[in-house]
Amino acid sequence: TGADTAEETPVRIMSQVVAIAAGDYHSSFAVKQDGSLWAWGNGGSLRLGTGETANKFDPVQILSKVVLIEAGASHGLALTSDG
Repeated sequence: TGADTAEETPVRIMSQVVAIAAGDYHSSFAVKQDGSLWAWGNGGSLRLGTGETANKFDPVQILSKVVLIEAGASHGLALTSDG
């Protein structure tokens, strides 16, 4: 929602999502129908793939042509359609 506040009920932040992955330390990833990869959450240690260590409270697009995603303790992985 763009705010650093707790929500008591689910809040829709994206639509047309076909895949999700979540890593430790509250980093989250989503792939939309068009193959775009979005990330949000804890950006420490460059975990979100944005090139920054800042936390992102709203999803930011970081890749396109994504067909598969995975997330681990301090990293995220994406496979694109062009390899």
